[in-house]
Amino acid sequence: MALVYDAEFAGSEEEFREEREVFLKGVKAYDGVIATRYIMERVPRAKSDEELMDLHRDFILLTGSYACSIDPTDDRYRNVIVRGVNFDERVSRLSTGGSPARYAIVYRRGWKAVAKALDISEEDVPAIEVRAVKTNPMQPALYRILVRYGRVDLMPLRTEDVPEEMAGEFEKLIERYDVPIDAKEERILEILRENPWTPHEEIARRLGLSVSEVEGEKDPESSGIYSLWSRVVVNIDFDEKAAKRNLELRDELLEEAYRRLEEISDRYLRRPLTREWIVEHKRELMRRYLENRIVDCTLKLRNRYGLSEESALCLAKAFDGSISTIASTPYRVMKEVCPSVTLEEAMSVNRTLAVLIEDYGLSPEAADEIIEHFESIAGILATDLEDIRRMYEEGKLSREAYEAAVRIQVEELAKREGIGEKTALKLLEAFGNPERVKEMARNFEISKLASVPGVGEKVLKTLVPGYASLVKIRGINREKAEELLKRFGGYSSVREASVAELREAGLTDSQIRELKGLKSLERIVGDLERADELKRRYGSASEVKRLPVEELRELGFSDDEIAEMKGVPKKLLEAFDLETAVELYERYGSLKDVAREVSYEELIELGATPSKAADVKGTEFKTLLEVPGVGPKLAEKILDVVDYDLEELARMNPHELEERVEGLGPKLAERVVEKAREVVERRRRSGRRRERSEEEWKEWLEERIGESKARRLVEYFGSAKAVGEAVEGKEVTRLLEVPGIGDETVGKLVQGYKTLRDAGLTPEEAERVLKKYGGVSKVQERASPDELRELGLSDSKIAALLGLKGLVRKGIDVDTAWRLKKKYGKVSKIREAPVEELREFGLSERQIARLKGVPDSMLEVKGMSLEKAVRLLERFDGWTKVKQAPVSELVEVPGVGPKLAAEIKAVEDPAWKVLLNVKGVSPELADRLVERFGSPYRVLTAKEKDLLKVEGVGPKLARRIREAGRRYLEEKRSERKRIREMLRSS
Repeated sequence: MALVYDAEFAGSEEEFREEREVFLKGVKAYDGVIATRYIMERVPRAKSDEELMDLHRDFILLTGSYACSIDPTDDRYRNVIVRGVNFDERVSRLSTGGSPARYAIVYRRGWKAVAKALDISEEDVPAIEVRAVKTNPMQPALYRILVRYGRVDLMPLRTEDVPEEMAGEFEKLIERYDVPIDAKEERILEILRENPWTPHEEIARRLGLSVSEVEGEKDPESSGIYSLWSRVVVNIDFDEKAAKRNLELRDELLEEAYRRLEEISDRYLRRPLTREWIVEHKRELMRRYLENRIVDCTLKLRNRYGLSEESALCLAKAFDGSISTIASTPYRVMKEVCPSVTLEEAMSVNRTLAVLIEDYGLSPEAADEIIEHFESIAGILATDLEDIRRMYEEGKLSREAYEAAVRIQVEELAKREGIGEKTALKLLEAFGNPERVKEMARNFEISKLASVPGVGEKVLKTLVPGYASLVKIRGINREKAEELLKRFGGYSSVREASVAELREAGLTDSQIRELKGLKSLERIVGDLERADELKRRYGSASEVKRLPVEELRELGFSDDEIAEMKGVPKKLLEAFDLETAVELYERYGSLKDVAREVSYEELIELGATPSKAADVKGTEFKTLLEVPGVGPKLAEKILDVVDYDLEELARMNPHELEERVEGLGPKLAERVVEKAREVVERRRRSGRRRERSEEEWKEWLEERIGESKARRLVEYFGSAKAVGEAVEGKEVTRLLEVPGIGDETVGKLVQGYKTLRDAGLTPEEAERVLKKYGGVSKVQERASPDELRELGLSDSKIAALLGLKGLVRKGIDVDTAWRLKKKYGKVSKIREAPVEELREFGLSERQIARLKGVPDSMLEVKGMSLEKAVRLLERFDGWTKVKQAPVSELVEVPGVGPKLAAEIKAVEDPAWKVLLNVKGVSPELADRLVERFGSPYRVLTAKEKDLLKVEGVGPKLARRIREAGRRYLEEKRSERKRIREMLRSS
């Protein structure tokens, strides 16, 4: 199947000659890649020759440099068509800013199309692969982006010239240029931190995304690893001198590389590989390479993606062994070239197809249309809404595909809290596509975004990073926030600016203090600059507060200042010396938790007197000690039963209390409950406030919301007292009836209203909740989902209000999530709960796995149970580290035996399973062998005399290992030979 169609050269004759010369040098450099790979295939031991590997890498880098030099302007090539896609049209639609030729080169093997335009035989250009490969010394995504942007000045020509930030230390560049990163990209970077060469298919599988979503467009406005690198590259100034130096140097390096090639090839092949020999044999070498690539692709499609052998071989052959091409091909095209391919098989390898059908409910035909025109979800998000409509009007998209594309765009914006579908659509109509809207938000174009009808403060706070944090500071309005964000380049940079710079930007000391969180620190040191200096030195005010007592004393702080800085409660300071008080407070987090977690006896052992220990234990504890017959231990038992809640104790039946507390008799139980009721009633009487006078209500309103708004309310209600009654009665809808009074004002008057609105409740719903429960804390403590449903709340609002969103996102229903939180408290405690306990809540294995962070791929390992997976993740902190762990450490985990350990290790390298199945090879010995030889494959193929040098390996075991290795290699060769024969006969 021809995947590459055509291109026309539209430049001058001189430009044609220049371009052709550069292209042919690129072919020559790539021929060096073919030759070095040929040596490694013919002589396996050559793979461990660093000199040869460096030469191989140098040829790759030189190929990329010549690729970068293909002119980036869009006036040299036109009508670039690859796999039926006209890149002139696509590049124009996606607004990448690059040329159709460059876009096609980096994508669908457009080299052949360009070669045709330059009158170079397609057979002389087998397929120049400027893609990154494992032997490339540069970070793969950056390598591709350098080609995409034509940055010859940034493209190193020799392995030794590759700086560390280009060789995997990519975050150094990201930090240097303060490149914005979205949540998806951060998750991708977490995986790339472990291994910069992690295949994109593996990243996609681990994150539950398509490969296209992981990669994104090669465009700064998109989202994905390529997009992230584009954002890096466009920040770096073009170095004309470096570019000129590279152009002058690379021809010399290419000739030098060929001289080195002749020397090395003579050493391994007993004949030098000259340029003439390579050109003469290149087609045969590429045929063999392509054949091997197709075989590898077939095995991967069969073993990893579950395709039948017939379908796998057919697709691999049709697409030249390129999984990435297959993974972005429409089902219709797969079916045309390989009739045996089923829809399920196509979906398993093309994740975009699967997402469109499974998540969006599209027919295969509509999903194919979207893939043909946009290639991926990322492609839809980078296309203007107007262009999508035009494509529909021109008949290029069916109604189903058109509506799905619009829905995907709208949902991309509407998934953010506070942005409804109508507002999302207005933003798209105003600015084109979701990626451009997000880019405007990243560039802090607040006034432009706010000009769209329906975009108010709530939308801006959700959309623009850092905006919400700035406008909550008194005196900073929308215009000032935009000015600050643009001036300093982001909220974090605003916060990191010096006090002098912020004063120069027009901020008051009060605003600076609130912005930087220096209030408590300044109060202690007495100077704003000094407080800021300390915060800068230690990273944050919280880090300063976390310093040990001795270190703070060395910085000149008194004990009183240290206690104030750390927020140590007065009762702890009165009971203990400073070091003990600080230790207790930092360990338990609050006085309340110290009282609950540390027993009365332990407090006395730490140095507290009996009366001070009782003070620390709290009022409830001291109240119970007043009951004759109740000592410290019994008081603690009683309070543990009612979770230190005296009101709960007051509501209890004495008989029930007696049954639940060991050592409590019936009469004593009655006295305890009676005492609790007495104290609770006394508190209620004393807690009733006296009524405010008209003047007092007026002062209170003016203090809360200012004179102007207070006056409006008083005029509407007739008196300040009437307003106060409405506030106390939670009459929020009546308050909102007043002209000029909105959510923000009501939020300042009615406690808890803002929290309810932030959870998505309407004013009417918020009023019903507040009237029933009195306050948000009471709702969160006492309300059940059923009770809130009776008040008209949807499950999504209930989840937000009760703090269950994190659990609901894991696929757990609201009622179960609520029961889990009631039992375990924090989500972190739920994650720590035993699997068996979670099953008792009716959670499925998949739900528990998601809750525990167990990847689907981990559960697919033969012999793996959920409990074993959880224990492994707890022990090794992540699936990647589990796979990398020594076998001897894996088998130490309860329930993990040698067989399961072998299956785990086989995920990364099947040779592990073969080695561990050899009789006499223990986990410890397997680790030693692999450490000695480098990999299980090399152990299995090692010479007997070398195996005998390893402690614990005798002659018999060495022969068994060699025999197992021989069988393993025979099986691999046999399987590859069978598929190769099928390929040749097809």
